[in-house]
Amino acid sequence: MAERLSHNSREIKIAIRCDATAETGFGHFSRSFQLALFLKELHATVTFYGEYNAFALEMLASAKISSVETSGFETLLFDPEEILILDSYLFDQPYLNRALERQKAVVLIDDFNRLKTSEVDLVFNPSIAAQERFTYAAEKVLLGTHYIPFKKEYAAIREQKQVDEIKSILLFVGGSDLHHIGPDLLRLIDNNVSGKQCVYISNNASDFPECKNSWKSMKPTQKLEKVLSKTDLLICGGGFVKYEAAFCKIPVISVNQTFDQWEESTFVEKHGLLLNCGIGNKFDEQEFVTALKKVQTTDYLKRFRQHTEKKFSTNSGNQLAKAILALAK
Repeated sequence: MAERLSHNSREIKIAIRCDATAETGFGHFSRSFQLALFLKELHATVTFYGEYNAFALEMLASAKISSVETSGFETLLFDPEEILILDSYLFDQPYLNRALERQKAVVLIDDFNRLKTSEVDLVFNPSIAAQERFTYAAEKVLLGTHYIPFKKEYAAIREQKQVDEIKSILLFVGGSDLHHIGPDLLRLIDNNVSGKQCVYISNNASDFPECKNSWKSMKPTQKLEKVLSKTDLLICGGGFVKYEAAFCKIPVISVNQTFDQWEESTFVEKHGLLLNCGIGNKFDEQEFVTALKKVQTTDYLKRFRQHTEKKFSTNSGNQLAKAILALAK
């Protein structure tokens, strides 16, 4: 039975402002959606506000979570009694200030500490290096990977997965491929490995009749856990999926789509959870090939397993949801 939190028998209402578009990518929505599922388990009522592609709307509908279509950050459409969760790079300090004046409580899911947060009720920064990189003035601060809301299905993969040899590869640049590097990465993978089972997730994926390895193409899926459970190596575009894979004990190579993602990936690499191979269409192909060889070595795989054991908690999503609902008191 799901745990129920009681706050004077009042319904706890949560508004989540994030987007899922070609411009914003899918990472903000993905982590906010998983957080929403944990909040719903604790009997909160959740509404999403923002611009969402068809895939995101399908996910919300399947989870029976309501959404309100809105663009930009000029107006505040939320019920003042809602706890507002902001997860976007697109709003500015004046917008945050207006939200703080109007809402019951404000939670900021942040990556770069670029706003003044002294009046914010709770800041969550999921970066693995958040504690060493950032200082927040918010009333309550949760930093690091031990609060990331991972899908519950990923915990089962984490418990069972042990990659001793790379037999299967997942290429998933992200919800959008800003620099159209997917085909180049596919070519480099196929030219430098053999005998692998490979999956390419992309909205533009097609068949691959001339490849040396076995390739399967598919569209982005709500059931990514089914793919990850059969994956030994993820090659991604630097988004939130790098943390999801590492949590599942799957090695990661990241060719990042933005400078911010590249910078974050440098810290993730320092903590031993991925190999960082540059930014977008300017990445060094030889560096990528070198990483592809390194990630298959017994020594690297052993060290990766040791790092991933220490960096995550299996109840992290529940802990974050409880901290947010405690703001209703």
